[in-house]
Amino acid sequence: MLYIIIIVFLAALFLISTEHITGINRAAVAVFCAACGWVVYISYGTDFIMAEHPTQYLEYLNGHDMNSSNVKSFIANNIFINYVGRGAEIVLYLLATVTIVQILQTNGCFDGLAYWIQDSSAKKMFWKMAVVTLLLSMNINNLTTAMLMLVMMRSMISEQRWRFFFGCMIVISANCGGALTVIGDPVGLVYWNQEYVSATTYSVTMLVPVMIVWLLPLYMLSRRLPGRISKPVGRILPYRGNDTMLRGWQKTMMLIVGFGGLWFIPSFRNFTKLSPFVAALLVLSVLWIVDEIVNRRLIAIGKNTSNIRMPQAMQYSAVQQMFYISGIILLVAVVQETGVFKLVPEWIESSKDNIWIVAICTSVLASVADTFAIAEWCAALHPVVNTIGQGSTNSTYWVATAYTAQMAGNLLLIGSWAGLTLLRTERLPIGWYAKNVMPWVAVAMIAGMCIILYVKQDIITQFCSLTN
Repeated sequence: MLYIIIIVFLAALFLISTEHITGINRAAVAVFCAACGWVVYISYGTDFIMAEHPTQYLEYLNGHDMNSSNVKSFIANNIFINYVGRGAEIVLYLLATVTIVQILQTNGCFDGLAYWIQDSSAKKMFWKMAVVTLLLSMNINNLTTAMLMLVMMRSMISEQRWRFFFGCMIVISANCGGALTVIGDPVGLVYWNQEYVSATTYSVTMLVPVMIVWLLPLYMLSRRLPGRISKPVGRILPYRGNDTMLRGWQKTMMLIVGFGGLWFIPSFRNFTKLSPFVAALLVLSVLWIVDEIVNRRLIAIGKNTSNIRMPQAMQYSAVQQMFYISGIILLVAVVQETGVFKLVPEWIESSKDNIWIVAICTSVLASVADTFAIAEWCAALHPVVNTIGQGSTNSTYWVATAYTAQMAGNLLLIGSWAGLTLLRTERLPIGWYAKNVMPWVAVAMIAGMCIILYVKQDIITQFCSLTN
């Protein structure tokens, strides 16, 4: 049964990494393989339970017979449900942030960004859009940011060859911005939620390496841009909803509530110890109330104020990501519960050089498979330990795997959801990206990894203790 579960896991990784060839949706693969893995596990779970959870199982039996029904009940109610909770926390958080962005977008709160980004100089517009994408993805998840900016890009640039350049810039900026905070990418969110990293230490440690990965490829791309780029006929008009347009101060107020609330999430987590999705739902509820207040006239006359501006295909991508994350968490969990990962932490802690091997493997796998799947796999390989070591909170292992997994999404577009969105919307050839962008990303990633492994962690820790 162990071999069957491992084969299911490897088959899932293979199908996920070849989605762009086979056309089989990776979210469907993750959910299906996770369900199959747990069905096999729970059907033949006695040996696994006695090997991994003997004490808890005997306490659960409380003198009753050790039969198949009791084993299945123990697995379903004491093991499986814990991983379902982990997945639900991430999905609810993403659902809340996507809805926040949708409310802001529907009310035209991002129109000011489009006006500011537009420029007669192609290079100036390139860097303006890069900065906006980076800052937005630090607050909302990188997929939502990439979708928002890709829609904006298509309204500003008519020639497809230049949209390739700007699209690659958006994906790299979104992935890098998401990696700078614990709320910007599902990888950082999972690590933070499981207390593998703390918010401040994580951001400070990732700052310089991630900025290198962001600046070097974008600088090389910007050098190849012309002086001017032809724009679509017409101009971007303010969004008027169904009947009237919100005033500037109303849009500003909604932006402050939305993004200010998202910045409040780490403090909420530290103070209450509740899951981040609770704070995200709190922010969403407040923004919802503000939205109904500023649109009360439309509501009073029966107008529909929920007109959707974001393409349905891109909204569908966000929903797919939520199902995918749930499937991957459950799939990795069933392999972890078999006990096959037990010897890996000892090997990692035996030498600091082993982290280099893990980082290289993480980069390669995440670039062709998926960043979140590989990061979740790294978390399963090395559970948190109570002693100060490579498995403790904010250790080099967690920062290194988070960095390599997230930045590997920039090596090949198929490794990240933002990259897949660009492939689907612009039909960008992977060969073009591998030739023009990937070499610079690889060089920058290596430089950033050297900083993470060889910069003194105690200096960063002391700085974070002062800021806290």
